[in-house]
Amino acid sequence: MQLFFALSSLFKTLLLLYKYNNDSNFIGAVKNMSDIINLIWRKYTNPWSVGVRFFILSMLVISAWSRVWIEYWSMLLILFTLVWIWFNPRLFPIKSTNNVWTMQAILGERIWLNRHDEYIPAHHFFIITGLQLSVSISFLICVAGIIFLNLWLTIFGLVLTFFSMCWFLDRMVWLYKDDKQQREKNRIKMLQQQKLKCKKQLSKATA
Repeated sequence: MQLFFALSSLFKTLLLLYKYNNDSNFIGAVKNMSDIINLIWRKYTNPWSVGVRFFILSMLVISAWSRVWIEYWSMLLILFTLVWIWFNPRLFPIKSTNNVWTMQAILGERIWLNRHDEYIPAHHFFIITGLQLSVSISFLICVAGIIFLNLWLTIFGLVLTFFSMCWFLDRMVWLYKDDKQQREKNRIKMLQQQKLKCKKQLSKATA
């Protein structure tokens, strides 16, 4: 899912940079870029979009394996799958709530991708890193099965990839909830500090 989002966001960012080259308003260009990125993320959080994307890897595997039966015509199936990857998030509307598991998973993934600017607890960092490694290894096993036309190796890699990805997404939900809880604590702490500051200023003014 990170790959799907990265390709789409890269394309839109390049378009925005091209627009910026013909626009002297730098602040406006930065704001537009931020709005575009937020819009892309919101589109990717639609539960139907997330659910359909679960079948994309299977579609790619079947398309690549079909070269055994239809030879070079299999490239059309692969091309169709790639077009579907691009079209998928544009097919579904943006949801206004974040209470759905799939939406929280994608929003948690956004936090993880911004981990250089966000605080990631240690109990999340090592598990998520290990799950990403598991997804990569599982996918390589699946690719090896496709290359050597080993059906059982392909199925094993595909199932292991799905299992690792589901676990990864479940961890993203956990990360999202922890981040939300931490932000709420920080907000309450900031309000308390502001109230305390106002009381001190009020006491000085009445003294």
